[in-house]
Amino acid sequence: MSSSRERASAPGSMARPAAAWDRGLAAAFDNWQRQLASVEGKSPHTVAAYGRDVRAALDRLAATSPDPLRPRDLDPPRARAYLAWLGASRVAPRSVQRKMAALRSFCRYLKARGWIPEDPTTSLKAPRLGRRLPRFVPEEELQDLLDGDWSAEPNGLRDRAILELFYATGMRLSELVSLQREDVDLRRQTVRVLGKGRKERIVVFGEKAREAIEQYREQLRAQHGRASGPLFPGRSGGTISPRTVQRIVGRHLGRLARAGGRNPHVLRHSFATHLLDRGADIRAIQELLGHASLGTTQVYTHVSVETLRRAFDQAHPRAR
Repeated sequence: MSSSRERASAPGSMARPAAAWDRGLAAAFDNWQRQLASVEGKSPHTVAAYGRDVRAALDRLAATSPDPLRPRDLDPPRARAYLAWLGASRVAPRSVQRKMAALRSFCRYLKARGWIPEDPTTSLKAPRLGRRLPRFVPEEELQDLLDGDWSAEPNGLRDRAILELFYATGMRLSELVSLQREDVDLRRQTVRVLGKGRKERIVVFGEKAREAIEQYREQLRAQHGRASGPLFPGRSGGTISPRTVQRIVGRHLGRLARAGGRNPHVLRHSFATHLLDRGADIRAIQELLGHASLGTTQVYTHVSVETLRRAFDQAHPRAR
């Protein structure tokens, strides 16, 4: 039986029922989370999310057993029973896929370390998802927003720099909040981005973003008097929180009539969609976005086909 001390040591752990897991399973869970962070380079957010999903799965399986759950109890029948339970509980298909991806990661770890003889998730098939097209902001509305008078607003220069960078580079929220001032080269109009798996890439940006960043950095230098540190510092001087950036982006995108959403990822989708609509090579877009697979980027070709379809339906005399 796991001691309370061991249970408290799990990264991001929540209270578990007494005797729910045995000592070996608790140790394996903790070591797997450490491997996600230190070996696989997963972000703290991803490690925490995977941990929550696997913990919930193990607690569910433990609740059906009179004895503490052991690693070898994770067999194909129990894995199938858990998947069936998710379906019966009407968990959304996308959430089921996410939960199964986390459980597969944990079971692969157990098998690689010799805790279990086979991966019980190998034959499991999560529900299929319909293709969900990325939501984006129409180009003309986004241009009007970014060309507005930002200096008249509180923190206007900062907010404009944030939105311009998102739209000019297509970077992720986690990538933007971790930027340091030395990562941005205004002369070359490039920014060094640390992406998923700690993979570094160089992304270019245009003149509008350069102007916005330069004006903001001048204000930042006047306020803090330093040339180094986070590009977007929070109130305490450390990096700005992701939640603060989400609120900033949401507030400004909320002013638009046809915004496809209010989160920073909408600007990433807009970046890719508008590039493709203007004829950019899809492999170049893949590099700019930091996608490991071209298949991930190709979803934007469907967005552009939808754009062409709407234009055809509205303008062609034989469309209807």
